[in-house]
Amino acid sequence: MEIKIKKLHKDAIIPKYAKQGDAGMDLYVANWKFNVDSLTDENTGVIIDSGIAIEIPDGFVGLVFPRS
Repeated sequence: MEIKIKKLHKDAIIPKYAKQGDAGMDLYVANWKFNVDSLTDENTGVIIDSGIAIEIPDGFVGLVFPRS
């Protein structure tokens, strides 16, 4: 399956698998200009820029989880 990914910022990093056999790819933050303290409140929404756009095919979903 081909997933289309477009860089929106010149320093953006395209997601990639860390190791062979990984279930998901690592997603990188393009811009660290946000208040880290706002991430501690579970009721606060925060927009974090990845610097990329991903086209997800019909019938599929893209999920973002924190690293373990």
